[in-house]
Amino acid sequence: MTAVAGENKKYLNGVKNYRIHFDNKTIPPVNEFWSLSMYGIDHNFVDNPINKYAIRRPYSKY
Repeated sequence: MTAVAGENKKYLNGVKNYRIHFDNKTIPPVNEFWSLSMYGIDHNFVDNPINKYAIRRPYSKY
């Protein structure tokens, strides 16, 4: 899944907070692992002040 614009059709902005929400009945099945990563327009990871390049299960809330 790739997102470059939110519901309002404006580009995502790193200054704002975003949430990915799944209803209990629509949580995607996962047999291994999942992660969220942010890539720039050049297809490389985006530098950030906390030096994290993926968000994985231990940091998620259910």
